[in-house]
Amino acid sequence: MARTTLNPITLPGPWSTQPAAITWTAANTTQGNQFRATGDEMLLVRNTGATAASVTVVSTPDAPFGRTGNMVMNIPAGGMVVTQIFPLLGWQQPNGYIYIDTTSANVEFAVIRVRR
Repeated sequence: MARTTLNPITLPGPWSTQPAAITWTAANTTQGNQFRATGDEMLLVRNTGATAASVTVVSTPDAPFGRTGNMVMNIPAGGMVVTQIFPLLGWQQPNGYIYIDTTSANVEFAVIRVRR
């Protein structure tokens, strides 16, 4: 089975008069989730459950140092967090995606693509 792909929401341009709606996608607790990385995305995570949940963004070795360090987020019950804008180096998997894992069925994701 394949990871569930999250479709990024592109923020409106600077002169837009219409906001962008946030669309939430339930976590795939078995195969994980992913989104296509361009270097302009941040991840929103919310926990709709009554207990805390853990979410991991899987890192990759960055050149030239080979550093790895997964981002592990603990989201309290009913809580929501937003991440950094993910650079490609250190986060993009060989297939062009960023991987996200959780074991909580109460977690939902939204990917925001920032216009630069």
